[in-house]
Amino acid sequence: MRDFFSGIRNFEEKLKGNREKFSELEREFSHLIFDEVDDTESAGWIHDFFCDECFSPLVRDGGRIVCTHCGKDYTMDDKKRRAAKMDLRYRISEALVFGSFMAKLGKNKWKDGIERALNFYSDLSESSSSSGRIPGEKPVLSSQLLNDAMLMMNFSIALMFSDFPKKTLDFWKERIFDKIVEGLKSRKLGAHNHDVWIVSAMGLKSLLFEENDVEVHLKKLEEISERSFLKNGFWYEGSMHYHFYALEGFVKFYLPYIVKTGKRSRVLDENLKRAFKAPMFVIFPDGRFPNPGDGWPRIGLNSYTHILEYGAQIFDDDFINRELCYARSGLSGEDLPIYGRRVSEGIYPEFFYFDNECSFTGKLDLPEEFFGPGESILVRKSGWTVFLKSGQASSSHVHEDICSFEVYLD
Repeated sequence: MRDFFSGIRNFEEKLKGNREKFSELEREFSHLIFDEVDDTESAGWIHDFFCDECFSPLVRDGGRIVCTHCGKDYTMDDKKRRAAKMDLRYRISEALVFGSFMAKLGKNKWKDGIERALNFYSDLSESSSSSGRIPGEKPVLSSQLLNDAMLMMNFSIALMFSDFPKKTLDFWKERIFDKIVEGLKSRKLGAHNHDVWIVSAMGLKSLLFEENDVEVHLKKLEEISERSFLKNGFWYEGSMHYHFYALEGFVKFYLPYIVKTGKRSRVLDENLKRAFKAPMFVIFPDGRFPNPGDGWPRIGLNSYTHILEYGAQIFDDDFINRELCYARSGLSGEDLPIYGRRVSEGIYPEFFYFDNECSFTGKLDLPEEFFGPGESILVRKSGWTVFLKSGQASSSHVHEDICSFEVYLD
């Protein structure tokens, strides 16, 4: 089994033709760890980080919060300011994973940056008394348990592949991880995308601190995958975005689990492999996805290349590797307007983390008909590609869009 940061082995090769992209990542994450100043203000809901006038994403511009499209200034808006805080905290958590990668490359200042950031969050978690936006939830660093889980997953990955002494890890465990898990355990688990991230976060924490309940969390993820992926491989909520979002929650636990234990799950292997392949069967010729249910407009396969990197790393599967190559090749999907990612431009750290190689440049052989997410079907014939949504498979993340259709003429 390859290491988690297997890309270190061929890092110089990775840099060829991509040095500018890596330098941009290094500048961005260095700024987040060493220059940005977080504080004790409560973080809000990330979905509030959009303009109320034109619905475009907002951006933190120095000390200001402004709309990326119309320029409206939200600096004095408390709700937008708290949403910006959540955006900042999640991006810092991603920067910690990048910092762990850089420390593996011998850049020791990044280890100092990780320590400083986690010491701040340990102090913040001690003083936190926030109530969540969802009744009954008591998150520690965000406005909902889901976001606490997302933060803790990145914290865990950053520390799992670093070499901090046990005394330091135990300090953070008591001050940050145990407090977050206390809140996560208060949720009555089902089979929703929130539950994937929450169980995966608890599993990663157990894996990091070598606790004896790792297999319990693995078993719960197996149960969720059996209940919530349909036979065609799609996530039950009937949305292309939430299919990938749930999939990301699974793989950010499953890859470290494989690396650290040397074991695999037959159930997750079967269900996740099918889930990785399913999106290709409902893709338009330009790489864009149809957009039933709740999600983001104008997304495509390359909007989720960072998740496909995990899939190619986990599975030695020719189809998934070709899917990744197709996503990397430059398609029409746009970036998700959350957490500042620029995946469609090829500026994402997972490309450098893993040693996935691409050699496929042709077109995939796709079926003429395929049943898609929720109750939908995509048909390809004589240059036409037609997607039709005929019903709802779930009440979660749905829109009033039954009988809507999208047509693509090649």
